[in-house]
Amino acid sequence: VSQDLVGLFLNMVPLRMDVSGDVTFEDLLLRARAANTAAYARAELPFDQIVEAVAPAREAGRHPLFQVMLSFQREPGGTKDLFGTHVEPQRVETDTAKVDLEFTVVELPGADELVGELRYATDLFDHGTAQLVAERFGRLLETVVAEPRRPLSEIDPRTGAEVQRLAEVNDTAAPVHPGLLGQRPDGQDAWADRVA
Repeated sequence: VSQDLVGLFLNMVPLRMDVSGDVTFEDLLLRARAANTAAYARAELPFDQIVEAVAPAREAGRHPLFQVMLSFQREPGGTKDLFGTHVEPQRVETDTAKVDLEFTVVELPGADELVGELRYATDLFDHGTAQLVAERFGRLLETVVAEPRRPLSEIDPRTGAEVQRLAEVNDTAAPVHPGLLGQRPDGQDAWADRVA
């Protein structure tokens, strides 16, 4: 039985990606294509039934299957006529992240570049950290487009200044006074007195 319905009907299709081995971006794209093809063959399976079948351990405030989402959209250009009615796409802003990190990439009509957006859970990330994640994602994309056959393990999306800052923060080397290690002034270990 069919019914006349108006609305937006979406079904989320979760993908598990195999990133094992020292893969290149080109290899990862081939794996993603295979994973997408296999998943779309079962795209009619409702997401709720997938969650029920997997039966993951539930935690309040966490998505049951994944915490990061990447979506790609093609934005329609111009206006359309829908059943004799003039319609025009309108962008609706939402301030709620469905998962911890939600990347959206949009292809605009007639544009030579993609537009990206990042939504994030504000209880996990502050604005500065989310901005840093977005910048690193952009640098990662620039690198893989320029060098698709480069192994992903060799790509570091951090800037030189970030690497230097992390090295300085993590430099914990410090001189240690021998007395702090339980050594007597005469050079003998303090624990030797207790053992003898």
